[in-house]
Amino acid sequence: MAKYINASDGFSLRDLTLKEGLVFEVTNDYENFDEEEFGYSEDLPLTNEEALNLLNMNDFEDEDEDDCNDANINKQITVCGISFEQLKTNMTDIFGNGKVMKLIKQKGVGSIVPYDAQITIKYIGHFEYRDEPFDSSFARGGAETFRLNQGMLIPGLEIGITTMQKHEIAMFIIHPDLAYGKYGCAPRIPPNEEILFIVHLTDYIDNGSVDNIKCLSSEERKQLPNIVKSVNAKFNTAKDCFSKQKVKQAIREYSKGLQWLEEVELKDQDEEDEVNKLLSRGYNNLAVCYNIANMPRRACSACNRVPTPTVKTHFNHGRALLKMGEFSKAMEKLQFALKMEPKNTEIIKEIRIVS
Repeated sequence: MAKYINASDGFSLRDLTLKEGLVFEVTNDYENFDEEEFGYSEDLPLTNEEALNLLNMNDFEDEDEDDCNDANINKQITVCGISFEQLKTNMTDIFGNGKVMKLIKQKGVGSIVPYDAQITIKYIGHFEYRDEPFDSSFARGGAETFRLNQGMLIPGLEIGITTMQKHEIAMFIIHPDLAYGKYGCAPRIPPNEEILFIVHLTDYIDNGSVDNIKCLSSEERKQLPNIVKSVNAKFNTAKDCFSKQKVKQAIREYSKGLQWLEEVELKDQDEEDEVNKLLSRGYNNLAVCYNIANMPRRACSACNRVPTPTVKTHFNHGRALLKMGEFSKAMEKLQFALKMEPKNTEIIKEIRIVS
């Protein structure tokens, strides 16, 4: 039988000379990783004009222009033509001292960002009356991820972001005291300069819950109510890592959350049901990660520890066994998965490979 190799796993010269032949398999495991859709997408680098259009920034009209000039009626301008003082008249003063001003361009949903969350944003940073931004995530591909309360962003921008909701687009004008100060940061940042940021908050993860577990005693960690938020936060961080194809980091995050769950002392059936649900989610996704990382034995182990096996469990178990050359056992798992979902094309394709 021909040898099947996932193209992303690589191959050797010996593989190319096999008498039985070689078949390259191209899969996209990232698409079927979790039941929920990821909140992230890869973006091509954009020009400044394209980014501003995307953020709906070209609808500000300069009211200082001569209203009688027909050429200026309904004139659309870019952010570099906006007076900060004029813009502030439409903004909200977050602190009451004028040092962080905010204007919402698109309302968000859900809760406000926690002060120590891991955030994913698209942004543009401008000085007043400059033609081009001094910083733009769009020039580097789109969304970027930061951890708040870790000194990764200037204070004024952190303050502004902690007033936002997921999917919100907002503008902030930040005083030098909460930006780069009276000296700036030569040669890029002038001294004593106000800064305008346009920010699109695409997603965030509450990592504060993970940090809180460090303050618990060993006995407190065995109580489910004390750790469930931390486990969910770990899983969400792992999911974020996976969506960025950082598989090994996702494995570490899932493994840590699962370790906390395995140490819990259950009090009743409700707690057992909740833990089994979380264990199933964690081990199923861990198995996917191990398969992608070409660690099939660990993938099998993860599948065996799923309390409530699903189609996903049997499929990934079969895939791992196939990688190990255990063809009969792989077929058994895949056939079981197919009985549960007879029209699943991914399962059918995997069965054909085993055959």
